[in-house]
Amino acid sequence: MFNKLKDLSIKYKLMGITIAISIITVILVCIAFTVYDRNTFKERYKNNLSTLANIIGTNNVTALEFDDPDTAKEVLNTLSANTNIVAAALYDAAAMGENAYAIPVLFTEYISEADLNKSEEAPRRAGIVRQEYTSDNKYLVIVQEIKGEDGEILGTILIKAHTRELGKRVANIMGRSAIILLISAVVALLIAASFQGIISGPIFHLVDVMHSVTENDDFSLRAEKDSEDELGQLVDGFNIMVAHTDNMIQRVQSAVSDLDNTSIDIVQASQNQASGAAQQSASITQTVAAVEETARTSKQISENANNVSELAQDSLETVEIGQATVQQVIQAMEMISTSTTESAERISRLEDKAEEITEVLGQIDEIARRTDILSLNANITAVNAGEHGRGFTVVANEVKRLAEQTIEASQRIKDLTTDITSSIGESVTASQQSTNQVTEGTGLAEQTGEHLEKILAMVQQTAEAATLIDASTRQQQTASEQVVSVMRDVDGVSKEVETGAQKTVDASEELVQIGQTLQGMLKVQGNGGKPRPNPPSQ
Repeated sequence: MFNKLKDLSIKYKLMGITIAISIITVILVCIAFTVYDRNTFKERYKNNLSTLANIIGTNNVTALEFDDPDTAKEVLNTLSANTNIVAAALYDAAAMGENAYAIPVLFTEYISEADLNKSEEAPRRAGIVRQEYTSDNKYLVIVQEIKGEDGEILGTILIKAHTRELGKRVANIMGRSAIILLISAVVALLIAASFQGIISGPIFHLVDVMHSVTENDDFSLRAEKDSEDELGQLVDGFNIMVAHTDNMIQRVQSAVSDLDNTSIDIVQASQNQASGAAQQSASITQTVAAVEETARTSKQISENANNVSELAQDSLETVEIGQATVQQVIQAMEMISTSTTESAERISRLEDKAEEITEVLGQIDEIARRTDILSLNANITAVNAGEHGRGFTVVANEVKRLAEQTIEASQRIKDLTTDITSSIGESVTASQQSTNQVTEGTGLAEQTGEHLEKILAMVQQTAEAATLIDASTRQQQTASEQVVSVMRDVDGVSKEVETGAQKTVDASEELVQIGQTLQGMLKVQGNGGKPRPNPPSQ
């Protein structure tokens, strides 16, 4: 039942509460008034009957004194005027004598005509003086003493009366109470109908505004406040809530717009990053190939320099043997001065070539030094490769240029070595000619010996230079291998960056779609469902 009452309109709830309170109040008042009137009437009825008993007793004093039952009977018959009196009796106290416990003699009695057929009769004895209602509340019994002028007790009077007037009075009050209750219910209904509008009217207005806001998505609507009571506070709270909701929608729409713009920027940046990472990976791959080629070239240079060193060592041994031979034929060498002069010129050319070799070796040393520095720069660039990787392009170009210089220097060393070999061959030929003319001049042989000593020194320098070239190219090869390893690591990182950037692009595109969807949902909020203009980006 209470669950059904919860679903009733507040208008009917207010009317029901008002009517219920009014009815309960009237019922309680009627009950209280009925109880009060009943008790008051019973007391008044008792007093009236007691007064009547006193009057009847007083009027029967003479009859008791002169023992005149007939007169007493006439006096009692006057009670017939009161239809509520059922019976009355007069007891003679003098007949008891000195025995207080003797049954008093009924002097006379009165029975109403309505109760004669009910065999109603007065009790044989009155009992104690009392004023009481019977246990069933149907009768009121009054027992009083009758005294003479000197205060002597002459007898006792008993009057027994109906209490139906009390029932009639209670029924009358209940009937009137029912009428009053009905009138009160009608009045309460009218009052509730009048006053419920004061309470439910603002609520219904608030509900209408709320429906308009939700159905039309128009958060610019506001409810009108009619009073400063709790309903007015409710209206203020509703207006504040709608205003906050409208403000929140605008802020969310602005945030979604900013999110959309930011997502687009993220997509573009991620695409650029992915493209740059792909280009960087391709550049690093090319650089690795170039550095590997440089490493192979350095290995070939090292092998050629090692061969030059071995050839120089063989030449050194040969020159030492020739020097010993020259010492043995020093006398005969004087005869080959002309041949010795030619040998001297060729050896001079060898010396020039040796000087060029020295210069080339200096270049190789410089290349090796710069290669070492570039290797360090490559390591530093490898650490910073995560930023953009643009430094690897410069390093790759520089390494490539140094590799080309190394190849060129190596080729020149080969050419010089060939010239030296040719010069040495010519020197050998001249030496053979000098040997044939050994008998013609030792002076020439001495000069040849001196030249051979110079050749020995040059060959030693050539061997040392070749050794240095071998060591430098080996270091260059190691550095190139380290650069290749670092660049491969950088290439792996670049590919990971490219993959991550692509994932970022995909996620950003999904974020853009979500933002556009949310923006479309919020775009029609407010202004009666009309599209709301996009707020400017922050």
